[in-house]
Formats: sequence, C-alpha cells, structure tokens
Amino acid sequence: MCIAIPKRIQAIETINDIRRATVVRNETAESVSLSMTPQAKVGDMVLVFQGNALRVVSESEAQQIDAALTCLGQALEGEMTEEGLRAGFGDLMDNPAQLPPHLQAQVGKKIF
Repeated sequence: MCIAIPKRIQAIETINDIRRATVVRNETAESVSLSMTPQAKVGDMVLVFQGNALRVVSESEAQQIDAALTCLGQALEGEMTEEGLRAGFGDLMDNPAQLPPHLQAQVGKKIF
C-alpha cells in the first residue's frame, strides 16, 4: 500500500534551479522535491510520497489524514474501537460510497 503523508515545510532552498524543502513530521526531517508544488512555501503542509511533495493541503485535510492513519495503526495493532474508527473514518461511515450516475445507470444491465 502506498500512502502520501502530510508533512510541514520547515525550510526551502534552491540549488541549480531546483527547489527542495526540508519537511518535518513527528520531529523527523527529510528533504523533498518541490517540482510538483511550485506554490509551496515555508509553513505549508504538503503530502509527501517517495521524496516528492505532491500537493499542498490545508491544516484540516492534514488532520483528517492523520486521524485516518492513526485509525489504521490501531487496527493493525488489534486495538480498534468504534470511537477510534469513527475518529478516523467517520466521514465514510456516515456517508456510504455511491456509484457515480453514469455507473448507477448500468446496474442490473446485461453485459455481452
């Protein structure tokens, strides 16, 4: 499973016209490329995957992702409670996924 993790930009530097940022999460820092997020600035939260900042995210979206990751960790450790599940995935529990209209129209039809 591949998951992009929200991290805060602590510093930005440009070397040979390439922007890189030092990002931090849980007191662990790493250097990532900002080539896909040219608008990113110090203090922003970015989603990081394999050494790249994929996009800038809001504080609230970063918190939602953190809650979901915490919930997954609890599930993997066998410590899941309904309260924990609701904290991480309450939005999905309260609003079950639905097919988009163009696929709903196909339900029940024969496919040859």
